[in-house]
Amino acid sequence: MTLNWLLTAYTSFLSLVFLGLLGIAIYPYAKKKQPEVIYKGNQKEKVLVISPCRGVDLTLKKNLSSLKSQTYKNYSVICVVDDLNDPSVPIIKELGLNLIVSDSDIGKGSGKVKAISTAIKKYPEYSVYAIADSDVEFTNYWLERMIAPFSESNVVATTSYPYFNPVGGFWSKVKMVWSFVGNGMMESDTTLFGWGGSLAFRSSLMDSKSLSEFSNSLSDDIYITRKSKSKGKLVYIGDVGLTVNTDDKFNSFMEWSNRQTALTMLGSKSNFKYGVILYSGQELLFFSSIILSISVSYLFLIFLIPFAIGEIKTYMRAPKHKAYALFIFLFINIIYLVNLAYARSMSKISWRGNDYKIVQDLSRQS
Repeated sequence: MTLNWLLTAYTSFLSLVFLGLLGIAIYPYAKKKQPEVIYKGNQKEKVLVISPCRGVDLTLKKNLSSLKSQTYKNYSVICVVDDLNDPSVPIIKELGLNLIVSDSDIGKGSGKVKAISTAIKKYPEYSVYAIADSDVEFTNYWLERMIAPFSESNVVATTSYPYFNPVGGFWSKVKMVWSFVGNGMMESDTTLFGWGGSLAFRSSLMDSKSLSEFSNSLSDDIYITRKSKSKGKLVYIGDVGLTVNTDDKFNSFMEWSNRQTALTMLGSKSNFKYGVILYSGQELLFFSSIILSISVSYLFLIFLIPFAIGEIKTYMRAPKHKAYALFIFLFINIIYLVNLAYARSMSKISWRGNDYKIVQDLSRQS
């Protein structure tokens, strides 16, 4: 009797977890879809594309070259380096791109934030600024699609999200699957964020006070996301074909994933709690359904439905290495939980050779 009662109670608990995870899995598809807005023909904005460069990224020359051949016409590109001895400088000069040195005294923010702030301060005549990370390869229509929504007055920022293309071994493929969490966040207005590798915003977003706050921030993503949502509309531009070529090994992947997790938690303290609940719930439901289906009844396999939906999404999001993607998805939640646990104890992050104290970020004050 006691065992039956415990099984009933545990099954009831698993049912609640199942319904919650199923709701999360199908919500983007079940909710009423807003008609897709097609933005066309906006060439009036004068755009400055800012590409902070430090070191030589994988396929750097190809990445920077892609910024020169945009179908959008009314734009300029500026590369910003810490100093003229940076290894990226010869490549920038070879491509004939404009180059400036970041002002190290402009604020206490990260090197990337200082680079962006320097460019904005030096070139105030532009109506829109677009951040383009040097590790991203852009399609020639990227900027045109990013700028088109600014024809609507309520749009203050636009963003897009890349495919992390694994050109290395196993851990570069893990990075591909890990990054799909970002695709999921882009599906909801609640979790939508401005990804700093491809992020455009109106110059009005950075008045003198805001620029001062921004230059003291650790993360450009967090500050601009929060600022744009408070001032108007942040628009996600899908299907622009961004690619980040990656050859990560275990150590570089863990450093990257822990840093991304720490920055996500910096953006919102509740992300840790929600992450632990979500990923722990998924693992609990997965293993419980398998064990109970073997020991009690095959009917418990129904609890695998949220997992199956996740596998299908992963399969669809991976343009190649699909077999790897399906296999990696089996344990990706465990990696997420490790990231959450480690990131919670981090007092600093390493970013392109520099260490930054996490408490340094002032964007949460804005």
